Amino acid sequence: MLRRIFIRRKLELMQKISRFAHAICGLVMLYLITMLDVIGIGSASTDFCSQIDKYPEWDSKGIVDDLIIRGGGSSANTMVACKKLGLNTGFISVCSDDHFGKLIVSSLEQEKIDISHLIIEKESTSQVAFCFSELTSGKRTIFRHRGTVSKLTENDLKIDYIQSARILHFDLRHYEACLKAAEMVKKSNIKIYVDAGGEITENHDLLHQADYLFFSKDRAEDLTGETDPVKMIMALSTFKNEIMGITLGQQGCIIQQKGNVRIFPAYQQDSIVDSTGAGDAFNGGMIYAILNNLGISESVNFASAVAALSCTKLSARDGLPTLSEVRKFLNE
Repeated sequence: MLRRIFIRRKLELMQKISRFAHAICGLVMLYLITMLDVIGIGSASTDFCSQIDKYPEWDSKGIVDDLIIRGGGSSANTMVACKKLGLNTGFISVCSDDHFGKLIVSSLEQEKIDISHLIIEKESTSQVAFCFSELTSGKRTIFRHRGTVSKLTENDLKIDYIQSARILHFDLRHYEACLKAAEMVKKSNIKIYVDAGGEITENHDLLHQADYLFFSKDRAEDLTGETDPVKMIMALSTFKNEIMGITLGQQGCIIQQKGNVRIFPAYQQDSIVDSTGAGDAFNGGMIYAILNNLGISESVNFASAVAALSCTKLSARDGLPTLSEVRKFLNE
């Protein structure tokens, strides 16, 4: 009798240990599956992209040589760039359930971006952009219609999801939500990367909280009133970020780190098709480099290569390179 009781209790204990082990394995697998390298919070759009010989005069007509429709939006583009480089990426934004919103969703799904926290809003319109690049130079002009979709609120953010990333990328489109996300990771080791290439509000709190802060040349000029890159970055040094930079298009970029200022030239391509999204591609390259602990020179060179390769095809996304393509470009 005692032997039977002992065996039964031993079996019960083994079953409990087995269930516990399965539970632990499940949690570990869930962690591995849901852990993301980077989450972007920002703009998403449908882009109409075309090339033109020149801009037509008022009251005249022009012909476009190519017309393609692609996903766009600064943070969305940067997340696609990161994914192409092999990073596990997620993206949070708002789009409508209209035709253009469905194109936004499908373009991100095609790239295998995690959009489980993307908000789909009914009875509104999604953002659309019209992107024109000049045939001879690749320079671009963008006309953007914001649509009527709402902006993200702090209630749209789930702390467990936000804290599953190693770095957060913001493009300032959903400013208040980005501030909340920054607050959620304030006491963690999660880094904040801010792309200040778009509209900047009078509230600069998020810019101060960024570990990595990058301005476009236009935004830096707007904020400082300066036109010289060195004077611009010195005027912006009050933000005290770990790394701050200004992208200068074909002139490269200027970087400030720990008080040291350096100018890095851009890679010159023989043929530039379209520079739309080159800054987004650069940011994707920088995020990859940061997460792989590259030094500042190697990081900027890597990001500049990503940006240069992105300009070889029409649209912000068609030219985005894989990691092997970037390495091949750098070794040539």
